Amino acid sequence: MDFEHYPRTDLAQHYLDRLTALPERALSIFGPRQVGKTTLLQNDLSALAHQRGLTPVYVDFMSADDPLHALSGRLEDLLLDVAGELRNTQVTRVSAARFGVTLAPAPVAARSPDPGVQLQHHMAALKRVNPDARLLLMLDEAQELVRKRDGERAMKAIRGLFNTYRRDILLLMTGSSRDGLLWLFGEHHRASFGLADHEDFQVLGREFVEFVVRPLNQRLNRPLDIEVLSQVFAQLHHRPADFVAFVSRAVMTHVEDLLGAVKPFLASRYPVEAIRERFFRFTPLQQVLLAMIASGTAQLTGAAALREVASRLGTSVSAAAVSKALASLPVDTLVTHGRGRHEIADPGLLHWLREGATGDGVAGGG
Repeated sequence: MDFEHYPRTDLAQHYLDRLTALPERALSIFGPRQVGKTTLLQNDLSALAHQRGLTPVYVDFMSADDPLHALSGRLEDLLLDVAGELRNTQVTRVSAARFGVTLAPAPVAARSPDPGVQLQHHMAALKRVNPDARLLLMLDEAQELVRKRDGERAMKAIRGLFNTYRRDILLLMTGSSRDGLLWLFGEHHRASFGLADHEDFQVLGREFVEFVVRPLNQRLNRPLDIEVLSQVFAQLHHRPADFVAFVSRAVMTHVEDLLGAVKPFLASRYPVEAIRERFFRFTPLQQVLLAMIASGTAQLTGAAALREVASRLGTSVSAAAVSKALASLPVDTLVTHGRGRHEIADPGLLHWLREGATGDGVAGGG
């Protein structure tokens, strides 16, 4: 089932207005994976930035082994794009006899073996080519700057670039780990300390369900119940791609019990063997903690929770060890809310744990 892009112009405008109003302050946005952050950045926010005379630059740190090289390469690509446009439009000499033209040479940035310095060179070259150039720099999965080996080096370079070109760069950083973002901007020893304000990403809700379902209902003999599908969307953790796939399957197979079809859908979309294999790559402590979260334990570093962890593991652990184990989980595993409350973000893993995985070899299960 194909559907048009769901526009979120108001939310994009909110973010851009905030960045424009306080250009000296970056903005960090937290939201679980696959809830539409990247789609918003690459579509609505980029389009709005173009309308306001900004050049959007998007970099995904999750897919980059070296975040700094990824950002430097993206700025170099931008510079080459601008240079290519100039070569196609800027004529320095016309030869009447042979009808020839001489094009302006492409601008060249200075070179440095230090990738952080190279960022500055690329931006300086861009400003020489276009003195009015202003960038909307969108750094996705920014918590990777905490996790990856060269992340702190990258953050120092990013802050240096932002400080140098404060009038020319609006900085937006998103992440799927609340703890990662809070550590990135809240720990005194980090170069990023105090750099950004924080907001939670607004997940999609009923309005998106209506957007997807109403056109279908105009063609179906038995319309789908939007209220029930809103509950389905919530059970799918507000993930647009999962919801569209679910609705498509429900229409094709003529599903009547929509809520009852959620578990079979998740089981087929996230195969049990793959989930099981992934789960057992975690440490025994992480396995116990995830099982406790799935069963509803709210506070994992309190005295009662630590006693339960010790009982399951057969050895005592400290609150610091629990926090460290949670922080080292992959970013798409947990959503952390206020006051240390955690929620399993992966619906397949959550379903597997709740359906009796503790009897399948999970540490301390049985």
